[in-house]
Amino acid sequence: MHFRPFFFTFLFLPFLSATAYAMSWDEAIKAVEAKSERYFEIADSMNAGFLGSALNEVGVSRHRCSILGRMLNKQAISAHLDVPEYKQPSSGQEFLVEGQSLANWAYQARYIKALPISRRVRIWNSECVGHLKIPTSARIQEKTKEAFYDVEGDTLHIFGPITEGYHDRLTAALDAYPEIKFVALGSDGGDVREALLAGVEIRQRGLDTLLQNPCYSACPLVFLGGVERQIWSPYPDLGFHKVYGRGGLTVPLESSIYKLIYEYIDAMGADPKLTLAFMLSAEPKEMHMPTLTYLCRANVATWIQRACTSEEFR
Repeated sequence: MHFRPFFFTFLFLPFLSATAYAMSWDEAIKAVEAKSERYFEIADSMNAGFLGSALNEVGVSRHRCSILGRMLNKQAISAHLDVPEYKQPSSGQEFLVEGQSLANWAYQARYIKALPISRRVRIWNSECVGHLKIPTSARIQEKTKEAFYDVEGDTLHIFGPITEGYHDRLTAALDAYPEIKFVALGSDGGDVREALLAGVEIRQRGLDTLLQNPCYSACPLVFLGGVERQIWSPYPDLGFHKVYGRGGLTVPLESSIYKLIYEYIDAMGADPKLTLAFMLSAEPKEMHMPTLTYLCRANVATWIQRACTSEEFR
């Protein structure tokens, strides 16, 4: 696969005309940052006040997948996420919102540009494919064994499905990097048994977990393994559904697997009744995403940036 990570053609970004114009990523980032600053200045001159924390992450998920699509030669699939042409903002609040959206685009572009291609692929697969109208067929095959994880300082980043051997691969990675203090997660889910083993491994080592990409199905069980369980802006989804077996058939509630999950949740310090209720709220082909407040209330997350802490509900 051929990648063009540094140069692209913008067709509809708001700081350019509709005429195609080639720019480097550095040039594009600087141009977007400049326009964001101008919008904030205009909003200030109109006495717009403050944006409010609810809009701090405006456009982030859309921007990330748009940028990744361009960097990974998936533009034909992600083009609908590109920033469209729009009318000039007319109120101070509109200038604030657009300015924040542009600032978020620039921040995401700068961050993603600095990542190795392997990490970009992992984020694309876990956060974009199957979401935001990007088909599952857009998944990019990861070919190297090292693709299971990346290490950044004292943080182990793990992405991808929870398949057979997940716990063993996690153990090997942690053994190879004894300085690890945090395990950052993102996954579409997978095998419940592997997830439980991984969660226990994380807890036995006294590590914390971070949610930095969407975490679905069996992935929240791994997340629960952290001593402290943190969710950072822009608040990736934490999704639950019922356990299913072969053929996608729902496992009956009377099954011993639910008793095992209940006991695991309880041992990890979360509310087993409320957390299990999250799982039972959606069929296998659906997904239940509790609000940030409920994730804190159930002690699934112990701290959520600018939102809540589990301490508030004790």
